[in-house]
Amino acid sequence: MRQRRERQRKPPRYSSDQLIFATWLLQQLRTCRLTGAELGERADVAKASVYFCLDGSRIPAPDAVQKICAALRVDPTSVPAFERRTVGRAAHKYQGAAL
Repeated sequence: MRQRRERQRKPPRYSSDQLIFATWLLQQLRTCRLTGAELGERADVAKASVYFCLDGSRIPAPDAVQKICAALRVDPTSVPAFERRTVGRAAHKYQGAAL
């Protein structure tokens, strides 16, 4: 019979501010006793977006943060500060390039 190897944990792929927001959101959901799907319904945000925020792969837009805070009945100033970065190609590299 084959022996199973002990699985090594992968290092986090996401930046620390994304994980800080994910941890904060998970804590708020536990406090309110909500699931991600219920939060998505209450906040009028896509369920997939909520789950992407929870696993740390995405930071929501400022308007989505406002909706989430309203749905959780939490003061928006309690949200940990994070820097929202653009995703995709940098625009300055492609300025002036013929398309």
